[in-house]
Amino acid sequence: RLGYLPGEFTLYGRLTGRQTLDYFANLRGGVDPKYQAALVERLEVDLTRRFKEYSKGNKQKIGLVIALQHEPDLLILDEPTSGLDPLVQQEFYALIREAKADGRTVFMSSHILSEVDRLATRIGIIHQGRLLATGSVEELLEQGASAVLVRTDRPAEALDFLRADGAFASATLRPDGLHVEIGRDRIAELNRRLVQRGFAVSALVPQRTLETFFADLIEGSKEGE
Repeated sequence: RLGYLPGEFTLYGRLTGRQTLDYFANLRGGVDPKYQAALVERLEVDLTRRFKEYSKGNKQKIGLVIALQHEPDLLILDEPTSGLDPLVQQEFYALIREAKADGRTVFMSSHILSEVDRLATRIGIIHQGRLLATGSVEELLEQGASAVLVRTDRPAEALDFLRADGAFASATLRPDGLHVEIGRDRIAELNRRLVQRGFAVSALVPQRTLETFFADLIEGSKEGE
């Protein structure tokens, strides 16, 4: 019921890719040859060379097929896209979405936060062995302060108005608009105050990303040590 891809792995160097996949399929049993063949095609796996001759990316593809080919209930994948080219990464993302849609569970570790944002239902952020935060992307980004980009018809006047209001004193004027440091739960209040003052607001865009949240969280944990 388990499919596992370790971060670093070594398989039998003298076996070809085909022999390697068949060895693990026979060892496990119950592997659908058609599904195995579909994985090989979708991940663009070359099965003709010996494992020891493969590049990092091609070894990774073999490891992914081994983990996926028996359609396990639980996948545990450590840095699964390491060494993969962008097109194969996209195919891997599709395979993970299919596994999720099929009701299977995926545990995945990754340092590529855009990848985490794209795939994960829930996230855990670990630093130096400590679990610092858990939740969905939306839940995590709701925490703490967030930079909001404000586009309005009179940005300089809006800047003076916001700075006069102690609650939005962090406002700064940049070429793309006003940047205001507030929590996401206060965006509606910011919009209401600007509109009541007579400013035409065309956009209020939260600027916080998973990357900025991660950086702020790690920095905060260092300060608390």
